[in-house]
Amino acid sequence: MNNPTEFRSLGVDTIRDTIRWFDAQGGRVTAGVLVIELRSGGKPGWRPAVSAGQSATEYAASVASWLSTHFPDLTEPTGNPHPAAVVEVIHLHYELGKGRLLPREHASRIRAAVRAFNRKWQYDPKEGAAA
Repeated sequence: MNNPTEFRSLGVDTIRDTIRWFDAQGGRVTAGVLVIELRSGGKPGWRPAVSAGQSATEYAASVASWLSTHFPDLTEPTGNPHPAAVVEVIHLHYELGKGRLLPREHASRIRAAVRAFNRKWQYDPKEGAAA
């Protein structure tokens, strides 16, 4: 950075939020991306989608709840969502980011994962086990 006052107008909070965003990328982006983000206004108010304190159990419950709400037909007799649907939602969260998953837009991919799982493992969703 040639101009040490270049980002002064952003304010400390926006710069801090943008740095938190950069750190959360886990090395997937370079420092150049951080500079580009700052030059475009930063990431004001950015917070991780899953707080550091959210447990795996809470995340699993949120995925199950989302699937039950948007795909009730993929719920097994046990009340749990189909395992392939859960895995596909986790994959989509990784690819798109949490909060960007849209039932209408991603339904075909979730349902395709369920069909593939059922075929491969001869899985009967009504029984919740291999046929």
